[in-house]
Amino acid sequence: QGDVGFPSLFQKFYGRKEEIRVTYVEGWIYATSYLDLYDKAIDKKHVLTSNHMHVTPYKLDEDTCEKIRRFMRAVNLNYGALDFMVGSDGQLIFLEVNPSGQFLYESLLCCYNIEQYIAELLIAQDKACWNNKYRSV
Repeated sequence: QGDVGFPSLFQKFYGRKEEIRVTYVEGWIYATSYLDLYDKAIDKKHVLTSNHMHVTPYKLDEDTCEKIRRFMRAVNLNYGALDFMVGSDGQLIFLEVNPSGQFLYESLLCCYNIEQYIAELLIAQDKACWNNKYRSV
């Protein structure tokens, strides 16, 4: 019979230069670089508050931005936190998308004001919904 175990997903271990968090909101892309200066952490979440984690805005090329937009449309998401890493060879490697991922840390450190943009979107959607609902009254 043997042990059954739990479903698991294993992937190749990639050496990395830095981790990239991309916050996607309705086609807008905000990218943040996490660079562990001592290269000790396997995951940035383990050292976010340490002195050796360098967090800065990151500039993605337009081709990568368009691939992200196409992907997010294909999976029908208007918001998501996408995680990438820059491999030791310089290549950008997609890890995952979290459809309810956090954004405030990156927004505050990089002065992106993502929370303001999301608030404005919600207000505009609410006004549109309100106008459509009561237009004929």
